[in-house]
Amino acid sequence: MLARGFTVIMLANAAGVKPTFVRDILRGRVTNPQLGSVARLAAALHCSVEDLYRPDLPGEPAQYDARTIALAELNSKLRHLSIHDLQTVIRLIDAVHPDGNDEQNSNAA
Repeated sequence: MLARGFTVIMLANAAGVKPTFVRDILRGRVTNPQLGSVARLAAALHCSVEDLYRPDLPGEPAQYDARTIALAELNSKLRHLSIHDLQTVIRLIDAVHPDGNDEQNSNAA
């Protein structure tokens, strides 16, 4: 969810369910949700229902690094910008990294 740029509230709104329902699922409080609700969550996330039941690691919640979390937050903010504002952001990024390489790629060399 986070990796796709959704907050709990954004996902709930996109799927037409209550934010408390999404939070309860993430916390493991809902063990047998209705298939229709799960299907709406999957559609909002552009994945299959089966994908929602696949844990990253058996028995453990998905873990995200700081970069993934920051990218998800940025993505959620960018969704609300006009095309003009998005082009301005792109120019700013190009000014900071004119070669197009991000910090991770330059650290790998």
